[in-house]
Amino acid sequence: VLAALTPLTIFLFACITAVAVFSYLYQARSSYMIHSLPVCRESLFITHVLSGILFLTIPQVVAFLAGIFVCFLQRMTQLEYLLHWLILSTGMVVFAFALAVFTVMITGNIIAAPVFYIAVNFLFMACRNAISGIIELFSYGVRSDTLEFGSFLSPFFRLNQIFPDYYYSIYYGFAYGNESLNFSLSEAYHCVGGYCIAILPLLLLAFFLYRHKPLETAGDVVTIPFLRPLLRWIVTFCVGSFLAVTAIRMLHSDETVPASLPLFLILLSIGSVLVFFLSEMLMQKKFMIFKKHLFVECGVFVSLSLLFAISADLNLFGVETRIPAESDIEAVYLDGEYSITVRTEDFSKVLDIHQGLIDSKEEIERYTRKYGMTERNMHLTLRYVLKNGRTLTRFYQIPIEDYYLDKEDFVCRKLMELFNTPDYYLCYHFTDAYESVTLISGSLDQYMDDFPYTKTIGLDSEQCQQLMEAFKQDVAEGNYQICNYRTDGDYSNLSLTLSYRVPVGASYPIYLDTAQITDSDNMQTTSINLDDSCVHTLEMLVQLGLLS
Repeated sequence: VLAALTPLTIFLFACITAVAVFSYLYQARSSYMIHSLPVCRESLFITHVLSGILFLTIPQVVAFLAGIFVCFLQRMTQLEYLLHWLILSTGMVVFAFALAVFTVMITGNIIAAPVFYIAVNFLFMACRNAISGIIELFSYGVRSDTLEFGSFLSPFFRLNQIFPDYYYSIYYGFAYGNESLNFSLSEAYHCVGGYCIAILPLLLLAFFLYRHKPLETAGDVVTIPFLRPLLRWIVTFCVGSFLAVTAIRMLHSDETVPASLPLFLILLSIGSVLVFFLSEMLMQKKFMIFKKHLFVECGVFVSLSLLFAISADLNLFGVETRIPAESDIEAVYLDGEYSITVRTEDFSKVLDIHQGLIDSKEEIERYTRKYGMTERNMHLTLRYVLKNGRTLTRFYQIPIEDYYLDKEDFVCRKLMELFNTPDYYLCYHFTDAYESVTLISGSLDQYMDDFPYTKTIGLDSEQCQQLMEAFKQDVAEGNYQICNYRTDGDYSNLSLTLSYRVPVGASYPIYLDTAQITDSDNMQTTSINLDDSCVHTLEMLVQLGLLS
C-alpha cells in the first residue's frame, strides 16, 4: 500500500474523480438539465466536492484499519508510522483533488481538463526552465539546473521529490523501530502541510468560478475570457523558448563556446509565432483565426521575448557577475581535478579567483573558440552555501596552459596555487584528521608494458607509516601535484594505495559537499599516483626495497 500510493497515483485519481463528478459541465445538454433542477449551485458544488473527497479518502482509511489488524496479528507495535502514512497521504489526496476541482472550472472541455491539470502542476517549472534555458545560453558560467527556485509552486514535482524520503522514513521506522529511522518526516509534514493550507482557498476560488460559470461555455477550451490571452502568452513563451533553445543546442553542440545570439533570435521568433497562432487555433477549435489584433498582440509579445534574450546576453540581470559577500558565506566547495572544502580563511582567495574568472571572460572564451575542449582544460565547479540556506553554483572551463600559468596576475595561476595547497591535498587523501591517521595496510601497484602488465606488492602498517611521512614531505615541498598540467612533466607508472582509520567526526571533501566519519570501525582507502617529482616517497620505496 505504501509503495502504490505515490504522488503519481494520487494526482491521477484526483484528476479522474474531479472530471467525473463535474462531467455534466462538458456538454451543453447535460449542463442545462442539471442546472434546471430545483437545486442551487452551492448545494451542487458542496455535494460533488464532498463525494469526491470521500471517494478518495475512504479507501485509505480502510487500508489503515487493515494495516492495524495485520500489525496485531504479527505482534508489531510501531503503529504510529501507519498513522504518519494516513495523515500525509490524506493531505496529499485532498489537496490534489482541490487543485483538480479548480482546474475543472476554467475549462468546459473534457479533453482539456486533464491537460490543464498537468499544466497547472508544471506551469511554474515550465516558465522557470524557459527563463533559465535562455540565461544559460548567454550567461557565462551559469547552468539552468542551478537556477532551481520556487519548486513548491509545482506541486506534483515537489511532492514527488520528498516522497522517497518520507516513504522510507515510514517503512524503516515501521519495520525496525525508532532506532533505525534514517529519514526525517519533518520535511514531508512541512511540505504537505503547506499545500493543505491552500486547499480552502482553491475550493473557494473554484466555487466562485462555478457559481458564475455561464452554461453556454460547455465545450469551450477556456471558459474565462481574461485567461485566454494569458494562456496564449504562457504557452508561446514556454514552448517557443523550448523549441528555440533545443534547436540552438542541436546546431551549436559545443557548450563551452557562447551561442550565436542572432541565430537564436531568429529561431525564437519563428517558434514563438508558430506556437502563438497554433495555441489560438486550439482554443477556438478552428483554423481561420487570423485577425489584425492577433497579429499586433503576437508582434508585441515576440518583441518582448527577444528583448529578454538580448538582456540575458548583455547580462542586464547580473546573473553571471553575481558574487556573494564574504560575510554571507557559510561554506565554499570547489571541484576541479579533485574536491576541496575551502577553509574560512581562504574564502577571500576564492572570491578573488571568482572575480578573476569573470574579468577574464573574453580571453577564456577567445581561447575556447580557437582551440575548443582540450586535455589541458579544467572543468571547475564552484559552489557557495550561504548563511540564509541558499546556494550559488557556477561552472567554468579554464585553459591550464603554460602561457597562462606563467602569468602572475592571471586567474589560472591563482587557481592552481589554491588547488596545490598542501593541507587540501592531505585532507583529500586522509580527511581533515590526517594527523591522527592509523594506517592499517596498503599496496604498491606498478604498471608494465608486458605481461602480466601489473605488479602488486603488499605493504604492512609500518611500511605504510614510513611512506606516508615521506609523502607528507613531498606535499609540503610542492613535489606532489594532482593538477599537474605542465607539458614537460614525466609521469611514472606507480600507484600507492593506503588503508587507514581516523577518529569519528573526521570529515573529507566529496563533490561539492563534505562527508563525515560516523562509524568507529570505519576504514578508508586512498590511492596516490606517484610521478618522478615525488622524490621523498620514491626514495623511501627504494630504502624499503620495494623499488629499484
